[in-house]
Amino acid sequence: KNKKNNRRSEFLYQNSEWLATVSKLLCGKTFPKEKLHRGWEMILTNQFHDIIPGSSIREVYEQSDIDYAELMGKGNAIVSEAQNAIASCIDAKNGYVVFNPNDFVGRGTVAIDGKCAYVEGIAPKGYACVVAPKTENAIAINGNTVDTKHFTVQPSCYPSFF
Repeated sequence: KNKKNNRRSEFLYQNSEWLATVSKLLCGKTFPKEKLHRGWEMILTNQFHDIIPGSSIREVYEQSDIDYAELMGKGNAIVSEAQNAIASCIDAKNGYVVFNPNDFVGRGTVAIDGKCAYVEGIAPKGYACVVAPKTENAIAINGNTVDTKHFTVQPSCYPSFF
């Protein structure tokens, strides 16, 4: 659990920095340097040589759970604020802004207005304005269940992604 929280925090704070930078460059928003710095310090603290391999005492991991919950809350707030700022300061032509936090061109299904929409060609570490996404498809997502014309997928374990 600790290693999973560590990796999720690293991804979250990388995305926080990326989106906060784009928000500053495109919209003139203030870069949250201190918030990000404190978050990275906490991530690094929880990578201490006895914590990350799992050889610390129980109380250390109880505290790291608290730390990671705080990190996730603050990191997600930075992401949300930056995404909202970017979406509000670009001309989306009555469309939707889709972000791609990955290092490769993005494509896939996203939820837009309660419907599944297929988008493609989203630049790596970028975004795109999608005016008329394809919402007619054979995929239905209900909670953690995905239905297609060939399969129904229900995971036995529900991972949470950032």
